[in-house]
Amino acid sequence: MREAVDEREAALFVGRRRELDRLTAALVPRPANARVFYVQGAPGVGKSALLRAYRRFAAGMGVAAVLLDGRVVEPTPPGVLRAIASYASVGPGAGDVPPSAASVMRALDGLATTAGLLLLVDAYEELLHCDRWLRSEVFGPLGPGVVLALAGRSRARDLWPADRAWRGQVEEVPLSDIPESEAHELLSRYGVAAEGLRRAAVSVAGGRPLLLGLAADALADGGGPVTPVPQGDGLGTLVLSFIERLLHPDSARRAWKADDDSPAGLCLAAASTLRTFDREVLGSMLEPSIVAQGWPVLAGLPVVRPSGGRFLMHEVAREQVCAAVRERRPWTVRRWRRLAIEHHLAAVASGRPTEVAEAQWAEITSLATECLWHTWLYPESEAAVRWCFERGASAVDLPQLVHCREETLARTFGVGRGGLDLVPAEVSALLAAYPEGFVLARGETGDVLGYVVAVPLLHATRTALMGEPATAAYLRWLGDGALGAMEGRLLTVGQMGLRDPADELYFALFREVFKELVHYRQIVVLTALPAAECFAPLVGGARVPGFEVLLPGRHLPNRAYRIDVAGIGYARWLENLVAPPGLAPVPVDKRVAAAREALEALHEPSRLRDCAVARHCAAVLGDGGPRRVRAWVLDALDGGRFSCAFGADLLRRYYVEREAPHEALAEALHLSRRTYFRHLHQSLADLGDLLFR
Repeated sequence: MREAVDEREAALFVGRRRELDRLTAALVPRPANARVFYVQGAPGVGKSALLRAYRRFAAGMGVAAVLLDGRVVEPTPPGVLRAIASYASVGPGAGDVPPSAASVMRALDGLATTAGLLLLVDAYEELLHCDRWLRSEVFGPLGPGVVLALAGRSRARDLWPADRAWRGQVEEVPLSDIPESEAHELLSRYGVAAEGLRRAAVSVAGGRPLLLGLAADALADGGGPVTPVPQGDGLGTLVLSFIERLLHPDSARRAWKADDDSPAGLCLAAASTLRTFDREVLGSMLEPSIVAQGWPVLAGLPVVRPSGGRFLMHEVAREQVCAAVRERRPWTVRRWRRLAIEHHLAAVASGRPTEVAEAQWAEITSLATECLWHTWLYPESEAAVRWCFERGASAVDLPQLVHCREETLARTFGVGRGGLDLVPAEVSALLAAYPEGFVLARGETGDVLGYVVAVPLLHATRTALMGEPATAAYLRWLGDGALGAMEGRLLTVGQMGLRDPADELYFALFREVFKELVHYRQIVVLTALPAAECFAPLVGGARVPGFEVLLPGRHLPNRAYRIDVAGIGYARWLENLVAPPGLAPVPVDKRVAAAREALEALHEPSRLRDCAVARHCAAVLGDGGPRRVRAWVLDALDGGRFSCAFGADLLRRYYVEREAPHEALAEALHLSRRTYFRHLHQSLADLGDLLFR
């Protein structure tokens, strides 16, 4: 199948002779030193197609070629090593440990020595979280016989603004649209034989290969001419116009819009909010019947392709569709992302193979960062129903605390029995030294579901903290005198344990323990989770060079990540992360008034600027303008669930459409005035909960 796909791609590849000649000249004869090319171009210009052509040319010359897709590879060092190892025939590490960088580099050196090596990395901007590691640990050691080709949108000087030495080694290959003659040839290879149709398609798509491919697909069986789209409308309109034709060939609409409620339209909209997707995750976001009808259409679109066991939407199409969906359905987008996060959390907790679990964590990180972490934390009013937080712990709680810690270490970090044997003494020492530092989460039965403990570094707590393996290893690594220098300063060591590490209680406990801490200047996170390589940079962190220790019973080494928050302090940093300024929860008893205020202001945009919902949107979406607030309210009204079957319709008819006064609507709905107003109040309460969720 791979060979058949390669043959088809080769048959459809047009032009780029000059770019291919540059690569050929670099490969033959083999370079005495590694050479680095960077293919730079706009979305849809053909960067991925060129890299795949590079791979075919290299294979034809007997040169080993390894192609990584940054949109699929987990953006962490272990993820990159696994991806390279799968191509370079490197055996896995012991158990679930990823192959080491040394073993991967030895394999690459072997390929380069034997046949020459072409290492290709597509969508490099997706791997920027580990860019420094890649350049120092993977690209840096590459030696003779190796050609490295990266591809991305940004210019090299924007991608590596501070590293002139690296940029000096990079040979930039700018990519632009193909000329008109090659555009006609490409359309011919796509099967568009009529010259008139080709001219019409080129007038719409210009020389952008992606758009030309969409235009060819829009010409059903060589049918009627392509309706020209004015060039001034830009790339977004062009892409959405073609997508509308692909989804709905008989549609009279000029371009696809986010109000498309067809099964295929909803699947497309939901998929655009995800980095990668499959039928299973869409099934967690949409009704099963919608996915059953829409999935075959979505998976068959030319802008969607399988990759790494999942599916990927072309970056141009995804950006344009997602932008339209965010504009029209902001509330639904956030609900979809929360459902997707919950789906991935469940997948991680289900005990899948390590590489699958790490891919799920990469998706969670991507989603949670895009939609802001606080959006899937339970508000305190909801959390109180599920958990009861309790300050302080006693010896009676010790067995359950130990169990929570063991579950966290075993299920999240894969710690073996050798490491778990130390847990009882470790937790007992912390409990004896500083019981008031514990925050417990109890369930309805009174059992401890999880805990967080924060212990200040004092002379009295020093022995207990040195019994915590990761902390002790880090403090010893800092060198002699570090403990004495730190004692008496504002420094706290934290630890967490959860009966179910994948539960959302994790984030509620995080907020509960840290929200009261005084201001800190720096955070140091000690963890063995590979996902930290991806997550730490997203919250302003960086790897602490030189610290790496393998603790007893562990499969993966602990590393340290430092986050400097000297400008705002730890408490404010965390508060901004889990609850950005202006997102103070609206009390339940005030949500009815807030919902009514927003509905009444829909017809007076100036009033929408200062309402409670506008302040919420400003914090959640970064935009509290009237247009965005209106979209938020109407989307929640259309997509939310109401206690009363006609609740949304009742609010829409009275507040949005202004159909009739209350008395007339009550009569039209065949309700007594008392029943009508009871339903109205409940529907406003439901809408208030939806707007501030």
